[in-house]
Amino acid sequence: MIGFTLGTLWQQHMRGEQLLEAMWTRGCRSVEIHFHPYRDDFADALALARHAMDMGYALTVHAATDGDFNAVHYQARPEPVMRAHRLLLDEVENLAASYGQAVMINFHGGQGEGDRDELVEAVRQVVHQMAEWMEEDYPHVRGAVEILPHDPLYQRIGDREEDLLRITEGLDIDRFGLCWDMGHLQRNRSLFQYGGPASEEFVRRVVHTHIHEVDAEHRDHCPLGRGVVSVRSDLERLVQRGYQGVFNLELGFKEASLYGDPVEELCRSAEALSSMLQSLRGRV
Repeated sequence: MIGFTLGTLWQQHMRGEQLLEAMWTRGCRSVEIHFHPYRDDFADALALARHAMDMGYALTVHAATDGDFNAVHYQARPEPVMRAHRLLLDEVENLAASYGQAVMINFHGGQGEGDRDELVEAVRQVVHQMAEWMEEDYPHVRGAVEILPHDPLYQRIGDREEDLLRITEGLDIDRFGLCWDMGHLQRNRSLFQYGGPASEEFVRRVVHTHIHEVDAEHRDHCPLGRGVVSVRSDLERLVQRGYQGVFNLELGFKEASLYGDPVEELCRSAEALSSMLQSLRGRV
């Protein structure tokens, strides 16, 4: 299934319903929408998600990352952090149950200061607690933790695969796995020489994807075909593994606008992704 992320900037420049219609005609059947239960516009995000699901889209939720949704804060503020995550799970379960669908939540590690091992452990505890809650109380919710872009100015937990494998170690992959953000991993290697190609163990645990390319200026979230390195080889590894999740395009509005009309770039990327997947599946 091919999908796309309907991010905040896209919604600021056009009606979300309009983009959902355009991408449906290009074969997209899944959409990822940002949810932040503490923000004033959360009701709008819920309404857009319901509109998408009424159209027949499968839904993925892009979890918030700031404030109490930054899991590394669990060390100092465990109760507010877990309260925020419980609230998000409540909202997504209520929505998913009303449509009788499973909904994936794409989570992130976090960013903070201090000993890296301790920060990784804080994120691991949050993720394992959520996985336990999902098993007990949220039958329609699944989880993934995303590989993050590296930035040497910050201590980011989840910007290398070792973090994510440790954070999700021991969890049922059908309940909580990994999100392979192909552009982030590529940018980490090309700009910072940070990390290597995804390992077989990492690929085996992938349950969601963010697909975009990195251009010559090291900008990620660029349209397919505009990057220095194609995502094709990464897609091939997933196809060979028998990956059954969403192939989700995550293009930035500003990045897409660099190359022409952003909606046309998104539509063209969806068509290019569909063509690549058809070709790769024909070889398996």
